[in-house]
Amino acid sequence: SSSDGDGAPKSSKSRVPVKPGVPDPDEGKLVALFVELQQTIGLEVVKQWVYKFVSDAVRFHSAGKPMTVRHMLLSGGLGSGRKTAARLITKALNAVGLFKSESINMVTKKEPSFSRSSVNFLDQALDTVKYLNKKGQSLDAAFASLEDGSGSGSPQFVILADRTAASIAEVSGYSTYLQKKEPTRMALANLTTKDLAQITLQQLASSLTLSPDVTVELVEQAIENRWSDGERLTRGVYIAQDMADYLVHEATLRETAGGELDEGVIALCRPTEAAAAAAAASAGWAAAA
Repeated sequence: SSSDGDGAPKSSKSRVPVKPGVPDPDEGKLVALFVELQQTIGLEVVKQWVYKFVSDAVRFHSAGKPMTVRHMLLSGGLGSGRKTAARLITKALNAVGLFKSESINMVTKKEPSFSRSSVNFLDQALDTVKYLNKKGQSLDAAFASLEDGSGSGSPQFVILADRTAASIAEVSGYSTYLQKKEPTRMALANLTTKDLAQITLQQLASSLTLSPDVTVELVEQAIENRWSDGERLTRGVYIAQDMADYLVHEATLRETAGGELDEGVIALCRPTEAAAAAAAASAGWAAAA
């Protein structure tokens, strides 16, 4: 058996084949997944889905029964984490043994074909649907090819994503298949300024030695001073990336609050020797001794 008597998953070293569609959780992969979820800022709705999904998978595994997984309609604005959400969901499907790989089939508008052996992710789905309609084709044809031969019991999974719930609803309206299948709907919330500050610090930690004086609140204030509410809402995580890049390469916040935050945030910029050399090489300036 691939589990203990109580149905708990074992490590991959003790794995044995199971019937198609029956979850076969891998303890090591699940632990790694849960650690990543704890380190991920935001995406609370994704985390809740993953925890419930894993719990359900363990129950199906204990009963030795195949598990049905519904396709997903995902909405979220620019920088809300649609691709990150798809990656985490794919890792969950792999960790419980329903898919052999963590790889994602990134479906494109010009080649909207779905893979039976991988999780399929189609972003900006409404553009694809309209493109297919102009060519006299439909998304249902792609789903039909996916279903062919599905009697093997192995699951198929497609994530259709777009920026708004209205766009996703329109995609569903174009597809008789989706209307019948009733896929799971998931809406990603916009990242708060505090979320963006935490992501900024995560990114900085990989290249800078952070001073204990630098707090989430300080970076949060800096972000609010540099970008308007509208910019933060419409650009999402890209604000955090810009903030981290700015601090790494410029080492100050001279444009922020008339320089009032310089004293506090300059403590951030104490790069390790390796990071300083890399920053100097990429930015074209000599690192301070």
